[in-house]
Amino acid sequence: MNKHFYQRVINESPTAYGLHRMICDENGIAIDYEFIEVNPAFEKHTGLKAENVLGKRITEVLPGIEKNGFDWIGFYGEIALNNRQKETEQFMEHLQRWYRVWAYSPEKYYFVSLFTDISEERVARQRAEKTLFLEITARKGMEQDFKQQTALLNGLIDSIPDRIFFKDTSGSYLGCNQVYASQVGKSKEDIIGLNDYDLYPRDVAEFFRMHDRVMLEQGKPLENEEHIDYPDGTRRFFNTLKAPLYSEKGQILGSLGVSRDITARKQAEEELLETRKYLENLLRHANAPIITWSPDFQITEFNQAFEKLTGRKRADVAGQHLEILFPDENRVESMQQIYRTIAGEKWDVQEIPILHISGKKHIVLWNSANIYNDEGHLIATIAQGQDITARKQAEVSLLQSEEMFSKAFHGNPIMMTLGTIEEGRYLDCNEAFCAVTAYHRDEVIGNTVRDINLFVDVEQREGYIRMLLERGKLERVPIDLRTKSGAIRSCDLWSQLIEIEGRPCHITGMVDITEQKRIEFAVQRLDRLNLVGEMAASIGHEIRNPMTTIRGFLQLLGSKEAYAHDQTYFDLMIEELDRAIDIITEYLNVAKDKKVDLQLQNLDEVVACLFPMIQADAIHQDKVIQMDLGEPPLVLFDAKEIRQLILNLVRNGLEAMSAKGILTIGTSTEGNEIVLFVKDQGHGLDPDLLDKLGTPFVTTKDNGIGLGLAVCYSIVARHKARIDYETDLEGTTFKVFFPLPETVSVMS
Repeated sequence: MNKHFYQRVINESPTAYGLHRMICDENGIAIDYEFIEVNPAFEKHTGLKAENVLGKRITEVLPGIEKNGFDWIGFYGEIALNNRQKETEQFMEHLQRWYRVWAYSPEKYYFVSLFTDISEERVARQRAEKTLFLEITARKGMEQDFKQQTALLNGLIDSIPDRIFFKDTSGSYLGCNQVYASQVGKSKEDIIGLNDYDLYPRDVAEFFRMHDRVMLEQGKPLENEEHIDYPDGTRRFFNTLKAPLYSEKGQILGSLGVSRDITARKQAEEELLETRKYLENLLRHANAPIITWSPDFQITEFNQAFEKLTGRKRADVAGQHLEILFPDENRVESMQQIYRTIAGEKWDVQEIPILHISGKKHIVLWNSANIYNDEGHLIATIAQGQDITARKQAEVSLLQSEEMFSKAFHGNPIMMTLGTIEEGRYLDCNEAFCAVTAYHRDEVIGNTVRDINLFVDVEQREGYIRMLLERGKLERVPIDLRTKSGAIRSCDLWSQLIEIEGRPCHITGMVDITEQKRIEFAVQRLDRLNLVGEMAASIGHEIRNPMTTIRGFLQLLGSKEAYAHDQTYFDLMIEELDRAIDIITEYLNVAKDKKVDLQLQNLDEVVACLFPMIQADAIHQDKVIQMDLGEPPLVLFDAKEIRQLILNLVRNGLEAMSAKGILTIGTSTEGNEIVLFVKDQGHGLDPDLLDKLGTPFVTTKDNGIGLGLAVCYSIVARHKARIDYETDLEGTTFKVFFPLPETVSVMS
């Protein structure tokens, strides 16, 4: 049965109920008591309204009660201070009513009073007792009058709901009312002359006879509680008052008993006690720390979980101020939070640190509620806590771990990304990734790989995702990325499967190896150039000298008249020999050990000097040559080799253009470098050949030998310069970057 059931029992009980708190002076003597709780029957039996008494003292409700004929404060004080129970019938002068009162103490300083208004019953009983006394002591000669009086008395006592009986001094029944007869299962007439042994089990009968003897010996009323077990198995409790009946001469003729059925009250008290014990055990043994305090912040309850939390015993802290529970550095703030509960603030969740007796501080998550009486006055506050110290420490550790991960992620010099597997949506990226791809983090996070068109080959990305799901991690997977500007970057990729909030994700690291690959290619190209150079150095002169001799004899024979009809063949042989000599010359131009004569010269002058010859060649091909000279500073170069460089680049540009095409030769200054550029309006370089530019014998010309660009790259290398290009469908621009003289000195 729950608390609401017991409260209903109290509220619907016909017996008046009141819960009070005793008030003592400094010497511990009861001087007053306060009303805490009353039921509707209280109002009915006293005429006092609950709203006019709750929270007030008896001396306020009934001024002058301490001067009453009966010491009510002393009577209740003995019960409340000594944990006793008593019952009495007294006349309340202030209310001008008789009450039968039963009181007990559930806890020191508190008492419960249960009473009924017996004013009418008292009058009836007094009349009955008086009539009975007169009848018993009347003369035997007035039997008819006695019978009439007896009938009157019987009618009167039969109307009383309590059990009433009369006995002589030997214990034999002289009579009873109908209520008594019904409960023992006999008629009123059959009971007369019987004794307790005839009506009750022996132990019960002996109990009744013992109290009869005590009452007759003392010669004054005696009150006691008793119970009777009936044949149907039920047990009923009674409060019985027995009083001696005297003759006119003062002799005891017998006894009068009035017994009230208090079974319902006893059950209510037991249920109330059971409920109280249940609630106390629930509070005491709850796993969560629970504490209650009074409106003046005195600790009133403190369960075992709170004892464990603080290392303090309930008995040590009961009655002390709440502030002993808080660390010094948090005490003021904690008490301010608690003050707000008095103003009606309810804690849904509130972090308040609690100090263990060892000095260790626990972080506790609290919720609280105020408890009010029926008049709306605050009587207590209850708070329940959850020790989250370990969780807070875990949160700090997690935060530190996340901070370390964030620093490692965002501060990593290699490109790092975090994304989902299914959608390919980016959750985060670091600065290195943004620096390489030229995307801002806001442009990446939340978008997918398709949204930003990052991968050159999307199917390649899907392939490595499949491998990642199979293996759990990937290492050094080659992949090509497209930057925001459209530039292609070659990367090595590492990836690891992780789970974030239940979703499969992956963290990926990428190393930009574009420059590494360029250097590797350059090294390979230089190796090829070195090989060609070594071949040229070894056999170039030995081959060219005999061929020069052969050419001379062919010219001599061709001039003879006898071979005039074969002149065409002689011209063809000489032309082919010249072509072979040109190839050998090109070989010699890429020789790695070829010496250069570096002098500080004007690059614009070399271009201007070559311009007429180049222009004549262009006009012959129906094409246009333009100069765009930027007047750069003097630069160190070998004029002969630079002329060869320009001629090779111009020849390639003219051959790449259609008629009417425009080729521009120019110079400029970019930073600490001087630039020589040749720009054509051809159709751009073949993408398949871009990685092979400058490699000997690689050509797209029908009659080319593939040494023109190789010679250019060799010349650039000997000048410690560098060559680059820009190409699209509208043409190609080759740029040669020469270092300024100061830079050359440092490099040398």
